[in-house]
Amino acid sequence: MLTFKVEPWEGFWEESEALRRAHFDEVVQEELDYLPNESLYETEWNAGRLLILSVRSESKMVGYMSWHMIPHPMSMETLVGYEDTLYLSPEFRKGWVGVKFCEAALGVLAGLGVKVVYMNSRSARPLDKLMHRLKLKKVGEMFSKEL
Repeated sequence: MLTFKVEPWEGFWEESEALRRAHFDEVVQEELDYLPNESLYETEWNAGRLLILSVRSESKMVGYMSWHMIPHPMSMETLVGYEDTLYLSPEFRKGWVGVKFCEAALGVLAGLGVKVVYMNSRSARPLDKLMHRLKLKKVGEMFSKEL
């Protein structure tokens, strides 16, 4: 049975290492070294600006999602959620697991006062179908260039 859980910072970083590495290897297209900034995430957590959720099978973490929450730069009374990472182990990408996981996350975000969310769909692993099922609208595209 799968469960969705809001994760505490304590223990998350260590437990999620294999999933974070698998996510990086799967979707990052730039020539970057895998050097995650733990102190940045911990600072965001301690400031109340980071939400971490997991998907668990029994007690094992098989997916996770992280969100940064900040006031909108042009509407400071509007709290916005920026999805940083969304990863499910490949064997759990069937059926509606991703949709249900995201819907659970959106419910938690709404409960925290978030009014607008932004989610990513990377070229290496497009999530357009998921975004449509969640009724998100496309508001732009992102491009990158290595300098």
